[in-house]
Amino acid sequence: MYEHWIQPLGAFVAVAVLTPLCRRFAHSINMVARPRDDRWSRRTVALLGGIAIYLGCILLWLAIPELKLSHWLLFAGSTVLFVSGLLDDLVNVPPHVKLLLQLLAAVGFTSFGYVLPWTKIAYIDQGISIFWLIGITNAFNLLDNMDGLCAGIAGIASAFMAYFFWSYGQPVEMTIALVVAAACLGFLLYNFNPASIFMGDSGSQFLGFFLGALALLANSHRSRNLLAVVAVPLLVLIIPIVDTTLVTIVRLLNRRKISQGGQDHTSHRLVKLGMSERRAVLVLYGAAIASGAVAAFVRGWQVEYSVALLPFFAIAVILVGLYLSSVRVGYEIDDQGKTASDSRRFLVRLPHKRAIVLLIADAVLVAGCYFAAYVLRFDRFFLTGELERLFLQSLPVVVSINLIMLLLHRAYKDALRYISISAAVRYGRAVALGTAASILVMVYAFRFEGHSRSVFVIFGLLLFVSVLGVRYSFRFVREMLLGDSTDDVRREKRASLVYGAGAGGDLLLRAAAGSEDLALRPVGFIDDDDSKLGMRINGVPVLGSLEQVDELVERTAVAQVIVSSPLIPEARVERLRELLAGRPVEIKRLRLSLETTPLARKGEGEGAAQGERSNGPLMLDQRPVGE
Repeated sequence: MYEHWIQPLGAFVAVAVLTPLCRRFAHSINMVARPRDDRWSRRTVALLGGIAIYLGCILLWLAIPELKLSHWLLFAGSTVLFVSGLLDDLVNVPPHVKLLLQLLAAVGFTSFGYVLPWTKIAYIDQGISIFWLIGITNAFNLLDNMDGLCAGIAGIASAFMAYFFWSYGQPVEMTIALVVAAACLGFLLYNFNPASIFMGDSGSQFLGFFLGALALLANSHRSRNLLAVVAVPLLVLIIPIVDTTLVTIVRLLNRRKISQGGQDHTSHRLVKLGMSERRAVLVLYGAAIASGAVAAFVRGWQVEYSVALLPFFAIAVILVGLYLSSVRVGYEIDDQGKTASDSRRFLVRLPHKRAIVLLIADAVLVAGCYFAAYVLRFDRFFLTGELERLFLQSLPVVVSINLIMLLLHRAYKDALRYISISAAVRYGRAVALGTAASILVMVYAFRFEGHSRSVFVIFGLLLFVSVLGVRYSFRFVREMLLGDSTDDVRREKRASLVYGAGAGGDLLLRAAAGSEDLALRPVGFIDDDDSKLGMRINGVPVLGSLEQVDELVERTAVAQVIVSSPLIPEARVERLRELLAGRPVEIKRLRLSLETTPLARKGEGEGAAQGERSNGPLMLDQRPVGE
């Protein structure tokens, strides 16, 4: 027996020492990544960091006792991909040559029987595993698009794999995984934002093939939970899988080459939402950890609980992907010299596609909630005997009736970013009627024999919460993702206090969130109604009353105060001016107006009236308030 922590510690030290040497060597031979239109980094950064990661791993792997054939095959395949990536860094290997080397490494590894045991049919499992290895290798290659992202995600995935190998009783594989996790951590000392060195294709392809192949060595086939066998490798590597899937789908929809570089990855979209680069990477770290935790639960739970959990997790992933796909990403000129459409034009051009996605999501939710209701009511034993028959018998009825009720209650016509409380009432009514109608149909068709009324009560509650959560997620996801981001885009918007926490203030916040032209960032409300103190309007707090405005302006360092409603008396506006006299703070009033726009003639329609500036759907009066 040997100490499993010695090799990981050695890998961390080795990579931490080797990386600066590789950085110096890269600069000496001019192997650097320079800014390009289709790349994210705007700095000149050294390449060849993959050499440090590879050497740190391979040297410490060779020091591990009890190595077997599977481990030597793992090292050999990873080495082939490291060499392939290094050649690409040095001389730009053609894509088809890289793909051929990936295919050879994948075929060589799987030919010895190391495959994903998903079907128990040898040649099908080998085909799936070859596709898996090539896909994961390229997924990590694509994931290397922002400082610290690829190394961090690879380190997190390696750490979770080490845990699973420990649970499977595979100490050598556990140590191999820990070595890679430690090597990634050592590299992050120099690769985290702002990075002074990139790993390049040599590092990303090496890590991608290694992690994909390592998943094939797990003794997961011994588990009685077949779902865990399928789900665990997917969940552990969910971030590169989702990123590659999102990029592939969006580029295909916009008729762009998948292999063409671009700033349309998950990390880039988070930054375009207003995050800093560091925050975007940390959010993806958090998502990788959360997904790994779900994999651990699925691995340890009974299959019934796993089946109940995974649909909700899958819906969450789909919704996040749908939200991120709608973020505007400006594409460069395509190969024909034409301006390519941005990533959300597909959704704008075909709005019914969103309804189809929601309908599919609801179908999964209805089935998942009904399944979960049975699990909660009958525990894990319902999958056998009479209860299994009753569940399968009633499932089509429950799913179809509830989808019809949601459709009749206009659940697929709401603008999700602006969903209202009245919509929540409609959803509640749809779920209640759908549950009641399901019971009536069951009584009529099957006399409700053997079915449990409590199952339908639990189901109705779960479905209402789930349907509501899906709809409201679009309204809250921006605030949850962005938080207190300090990104330059957000700093460019003028910090503002809003006077009036009513309908006008709510309208202003919605317009500010959806318009770059408005260029304001509300930090708080002031209102004459003391009962609103401490409340939040779309996430923005009510900080105090009008009489406290001087103190609040000093505390929040805002540049302007906006009067949000024409119903606020002029006397109160005059009092606002008195309280802020002597402070360099602008006072503006929100105006909502409808204008008849005639057909433009030469010399007309080239600007707003003097003293006004158009701000999308609203106007902020630039003249002194009161004129």
